[in-house]
Amino acid sequence: MASSRVDTSGKLSSATTHVSFVCQKCRQPLKLDHSFSTIGQPLLMELREPLTSNFEDGRASMDLSFPHSSSSFPETDEDPDVLKINVPPARSDLNDSSDFMLLGETRPDNMENLSHRLKVASVLFDIMSGQSEVDHPLCEECTDALLDRLDQQLKLTEDECRDYKEFLEKLTSYENKVDEAALDEELRQLHLEEKQLLQQLSAIEQEQRHVENLIRQEKEAQGRLDEDEEKYYKEYAEQKRQRLELEDENISAKNQLQYSLGQLNRLKQVNVFNATFHIWHSGHFGTINGFRLGRLPNIQVEWNEINAAWGQTALLLHSLARKVGLTFERLFSNQLGQKIGGNDFNMPYLIHSEKLEDQKTHNIFSIKIQFNSEEQWTKALKFALTNLKWCLSWIQAQSAK
Repeated sequence: MASSRVDTSGKLSSATTHVSFVCQKCRQPLKLDHSFSTIGQPLLMELREPLTSNFEDGRASMDLSFPHSSSSFPETDEDPDVLKINVPPARSDLNDSSDFMLLGETRPDNMENLSHRLKVASVLFDIMSGQSEVDHPLCEECTDALLDRLDQQLKLTEDECRDYKEFLEKLTSYENKVDEAALDEELRQLHLEEKQLLQQLSAIEQEQRHVENLIRQEKEAQGRLDEDEEKYYKEYAEQKRQRLELEDENISAKNQLQYSLGQLNRLKQVNVFNATFHIWHSGHFGTINGFRLGRLPNIQVEWNEINAAWGQTALLLHSLARKVGLTFERLFSNQLGQKIGGNDFNMPYLIHSEKLEDQKTHNIFSIKIQFNSEEQWTKALKFALTNLKWCLSWIQAQSAK
């Protein structure tokens, strides 16, 4: 501990050595008072003796005595207000070897005097450090700060002591004023109130258990209702899906019906015979469904096409006869015109057996190819197709009525 308090410095050329202590708080070098060098060994021995403190009337007045021997310390505990404090031995001894180093050149007599002063100062600082929680030495500023802190602690302690005294006085005064009968009555009332409260608590707990049972039953019922609700929602979703599908099918059926009605109206307006047997002309030839019926010297129509045209003509003639309820026994004659029209319908070209008469020129043309020219034959076939077209149009008009 001494080495941490001592700061040594010196010069090689000088004959003296400067030794100083440092503050244990801020580590600044200290200059000791000259009175430290006048302390003798008897005084040090007195400082090592136990310290006795007397506290009287609640005040912190301390009576310090330093007897010359430990046997003079009182051994009885007659006064309870006497506080005994044992001071521990010093942490260094005068006879111990020095734990610091001197630098510089010194003479033997100065060396011995310096060592003695340092040991004395170290012993004093060890005694001071042992009696408090703060290591010594301290500089003036650190000492002032320590004193301020101790003053604050002392003030807090005095305030606390005053509060305790006031509380003790109040407690003593209250004990003197206590009425035991009133306290017994109050205690009895409190017991009755406690009993009533316990009964109320028991009733409340029983009611709480009943309510908890009801809550549990309601939760179970709610769980079942949730399951039923989920099932109903699924069924509702399924029914809604089916309804949407039926609505889609209904809309589709309506669209199909509308389309069918449109097609029906269009078909009603269509001449079936005209659509099936399209009679027209191509130059000098009459045509049915695109097949030319006839032949000219300069236009040699294939006989396959002529036969196809004759087949379409015969099919048209048969269809018209069935439409009006006419049956041909042998030859095509003017019976069709007479059957379908009577006096109200006249063909553009009169039919005389196998011949057709142009009413404008009264020329007669035979549909037979034998003993006939190709021009005459082709014109007769054209007139025959014209008569069929007139019959077809008249029958279609009568059907529309």
